[in-house]
Amino acid sequence: MSPHRGGRDVEPLSALRLHHLDESGPGVIDVPDVRYAGRCPVTGDELSIGPTPAVIAEAIRLQHYLNTCRNTAEGFSTSHLLEPAAGKMFGVMLCRDTDGGHGTLRAFSGEWETWKSPDGWVPSSGYLAEYAADRRNTEARVAELTRQIDDLKTRPTSRPLRREIEAIKIERGRLSRALTDRIHAAYRFENALGEVLPLTEVDTGSPRPPTGMGDCCAPKLLQAAIRHDLVPLGMVEFWWGSPSAVYPRVEGAYYGSCRSKCFPILKFLPPDLRHRPLSILHQEDSFVVVDKPPDFLSVPGRSAGMDDCVVARVRELFPHARGSLAAHRLDMETSGLMVLGLTPQAHRHLSLQFEQRRVHKTYLALVEGCVGADSGHIELAFSVDLANRPRQILDPVDGKLGITDWKVVKRGYDSTRIRFTPKTGRTHQLRVHAAHLEGLGHPIIG
Repeated sequence: MSPHRGGRDVEPLSALRLHHLDESGPGVIDVPDVRYAGRCPVTGDELSIGPTPAVIAEAIRLQHYLNTCRNTAEGFSTSHLLEPAAGKMFGVMLCRDTDGGHGTLRAFSGEWETWKSPDGWVPSSGYLAEYAADRRNTEARVAELTRQIDDLKTRPTSRPLRREIEAIKIERGRLSRALTDRIHAAYRFENALGEVLPLTEVDTGSPRPPTGMGDCCAPKLLQAAIRHDLVPLGMVEFWWGSPSAVYPRVEGAYYGSCRSKCFPILKFLPPDLRHRPLSILHQEDSFVVVDKPPDFLSVPGRSAGMDDCVVARVRELFPHARGSLAAHRLDMETSGLMVLGLTPQAHRHLSLQFEQRRVHKTYLALVEGCVGADSGHIELAFSVDLANRPRQILDPVDGKLGITDWKVVKRGYDSTRIRFTPKTGRTHQLRVHAAHLEGLGHPIIG
C-alpha cells in the first residue's frame, strides 16, 4: 500500500475498513442494468464497472442496516434522511486487497451531519485538513455577518442602512467564494497511472465546478480503491431517504453515475484494464451466464502470470462454486457469452449439451474487405500446426472436419460484418474458415 498520494497522507486501510462479505452467498438476485463509466487514459477506450450478484447482496444488506438506524438515538443514525429533500445516494464496491482477500467499501454522497465521515465509511476524496481551519473561521465569520444583516433589517429603513447591508452582503459573498476556492483546491484525484487531476482542472463546461462535485459515491469509491491498492470487482449505487428536491429519486432504487458531476471525474478514474469486472447477465443456483470481454482468457493459461481469467473471476464472485466451472471457452481475443456451472453436476450437464451440439452458437465478426456473396456454407478439415502451436492449418487428410454457415450483416467501405454459425466446435474454426481462400477468403479483423 502506498501511504502517500498526491503529496498528502492517505487514511490507513485499517481506518478505512473493508467490510466482510456475507458468507451465506448471494443466492438468486436480479442485477440492475446500471453502469459507472470512465475512459481509459492509455487507450481512450470507454471502460465501465457495474454490479454483480454479490454486490447487490451487499447493497441489500446495507439497506437493511440503514433501515435499522432510523430510530437510533445514539451513534450512527439515518433519521435525518427522512426530512424533506434530505435523502442521499449510497454506494457499495466489492474489492480484492493485495493479500487476495475480499470485502466491500461503503460510501454516501456529500457529507454526513459532521465534516468527518462516520466510522466504516469511505471518507471524502478531498484532503479536508487543508481547509478545515479556514472553514471553521470563515463559517463563523459568515454567520456573524448574517446576524448583522438580520439585525440591521429590524431597524427603520434608510439609504445609508441599505448601503451598509449591501456592503456586508458583498463581504459575506467574498468570504464564501474564497472558501469555496480553497475547498476546490484540496480536491485532487489520482488514477492508477499515478497521474493527478485537480478538481479545478476537471472539464465541466463552466468556470467553477458544480457544488458537491467530487463527493458523489462512484468517484469516492473508485478513488479510495486506487489510493489503497484495492482491485474493484463490482459496484452499485442506490438512493435512501426522502426524494431529492431536484430529481425524483426512489428509496431503494439503483442508479448509474450522473453525467454532470460524476462522469467528468470518472473519465479520469476508470477501472484498471487488467481488472475489468465481469458482467453477470443471468444467474441461477447452479449456473451463471457472463459477458466475457475481449483480450481476456476464458480459463487459466499455462504460463506463469496467466491465472486471471473468466473462471478465476467467477470463483471470486461465487466462493461456493465447485468443480471446473467452464462448460466451454472462447478465444482470448473474442468477446461474448460464456456459461459456467457452479456445481460439478451442472458443469457435467452443460458440457454434455455442448458435446452433443444441442447448443446453438452465433458469432458476429468483422472481416477484411468487402464480401461479395450474401451467405454461404464452409466445410474444411484442419489440424494444429505442430511448428506453430496453437495455430491451425488446412489438413484434408488427417484434419478434423469443421462446418460453418455464414451470412453478411453489413458491408462497409473496406470491411464486412458477418454472422457466423458454427455447426462444429473445432479450435480456431471461425478464424481458419474466414481466412482460408477455400473458405470465406476474408480474415477476421475484429
